Amino acid sequence: MDVVAAMLPVLDGLEAALKAPVNSNGAEMRKGVELVEKQMREILEKMGMKRVDAMGKPFDPQLHHAVEMVPTTEHEDHTVIGVFQQGYLFQDRLMRPAMVRVASREGTEKK
Repeated sequence: MDVVAAMLPVLDGLEAALKAPVNSNGAEMRKGVELVEKQMREILEKMGMKRVDAMGKPFDPQLHHAVEMVPTTEHEDHTVIGVFQQGYLFQDRLMRPAMVRVASREGTEKK
């Protein structure tokens, strides 16, 4: 578990790089980063790591860490509407909760 935990920041960095806008000058670099990210994810999954499924799911304090509550009428109350940082399980034990944005109906009622 310690080895997998130590590799998570590397995985986070690769995921962040993949979110960067693609331009013609960086297309080949992006392909390389995508390959490394895929290979690293496969290795970690073989070792017993799984992502916490968060987006669009009901907020679960056992798996998710809410970093923002967003007043909205567009989503069900207490639904995860954004993921800041992926959460991970290792051999079905929580290694790190997903840091998430959660919908809140509170304060959205018309007066």
